[in-house]
Amino acid sequence: MWARLGYFLFFLMVAFPAAPGLALLKACLLAVVLASVIVGAFRGCFALDSAVAAWTSFFVALGCLLVVRGLFEAAPGAWKMVTVQVLWPIIYLALLGSVASFRKLVGLERVLILAAIFIPAYGLLYMASEMGLLPGIGYIGLSSFRDEQALGLYDNYIQIAIHGLSSMSFLLPYILAMLVTYRGSEKSARIWRVLLWIALLFGISLMLISGRRVLLLVTILAPLLIFGFCFFQPDAQRIRNQKFVLRVAVVALCGAIALTFVISLMHEVKLAQIFGELADSFDFGSTTQSDSASDRRLQYFALLKGWHEHPIIGAGLGMPAYGSIRSETVPWAYELSYLALLFQTGLVGLLAYAAGVIWIYCLGTRVIKEGGILGQMMVPLLVGMTCFLIANATNPYLGKFDGLWTLFLPIAVINYWLLGYQARGASALCAVQPQY
Repeated sequence: MWARLGYFLFFLMVAFPAAPGLALLKACLLAVVLASVIVGAFRGCFALDSAVAAWTSFFVALGCLLVVRGLFEAAPGAWKMVTVQVLWPIIYLALLGSVASFRKLVGLERVLILAAIFIPAYGLLYMASEMGLLPGIGYIGLSSFRDEQALGLYDNYIQIAIHGLSSMSFLLPYILAMLVTYRGSEKSARIWRVLLWIALLFGISLMLISGRRVLLLVTILAPLLIFGFCFFQPDAQRIRNQKFVLRVAVVALCGAIALTFVISLMHEVKLAQIFGELADSFDFGSTTQSDSASDRRLQYFALLKGWHEHPIIGAGLGMPAYGSIRSETVPWAYELSYLALLFQTGLVGLLAYAAGVIWIYCLGTRVIKEGGILGQMMVPLLVGMTCFLIANATNPYLGKFDGLWTLFLPIAVINYWLLGYQARGASALCAVQPQY
């Protein structure tokens, strides 16, 4: 029961990140899951490697110092950054220690696959509802979400905003990598592989109608990332998987072309226009026709100028930049999240957080080099994490509790590997008391 509640919570985090209508439900589920983790810890069902604990403790301490400095500088958003910089990492660390069996890692993996099917299906239903094709069921009765969603029909392309769209920057590349690395001959494995192909087709459909340029960008980059991470696999796996990358990429491209014609039956969509919108998003010139690019251009120069005034330790966590206010309610938050981090924490803060990400890559590639099932599991996770980090450069996804799982899920596999469970033949530790 506790494991199922944990999986359900994770599904809601992935499928409905930061959805106001589900905030209370998520909080209650999280409280129950944390209570089960505490009970499991007293029963010995808690395992955390010292390196993972040390890195997380370091960032919690660093977050405390950054918050204190922000308060000292009278930054308006300093106090509200306590949750992101201090509280959320502690909660995720507790959850990491409870993932103490290979079965639970597989369970989380399957939740991602189901979410990768659900989010596009939800989006397609919502679009059909808004266009009058399926009245009333596009948002599946969740009327409290309606104000948070939108559909725009433009010349030769569509834009849609739904809950879960941000997670697709991780999920779609993740599914592509899973199709390359997923192996298994038993009946259940074949079923999940079919679900992976369904998730890929649904994900490409959502990519075509979302209007999210960054989702298109990371999907294009995904085959290159898969090829690169497969390079670290043992020879037999590497040769087989690198050959399969091209096949999956070709199928995905053909699927995108075919789905474009299908979607065009409802509204004219052209791949040339979609790629043209992607190119416009990189135009930071003063004459750019893209509103989003223009807004980010203002943020870029304001944040860069502010950083030049405080290059080492930054202007203070939660400090807004003079000349660019993204939001009146949260003036310290910016779409250019990494540049905002540089402005607020300086080179010290940016390099410290970059060191943590580099540590994930270093340990993750070691897991891949060792091969086996964990190595196959790590390739999609690193591909998805990399693509999500790229998307986060222009959207502050990691500033929310529902976005941090993209970093901590690879760490969960690293923690499991560091504890030596694979060498022990996937020990049955905690098998009797399943915890999230």
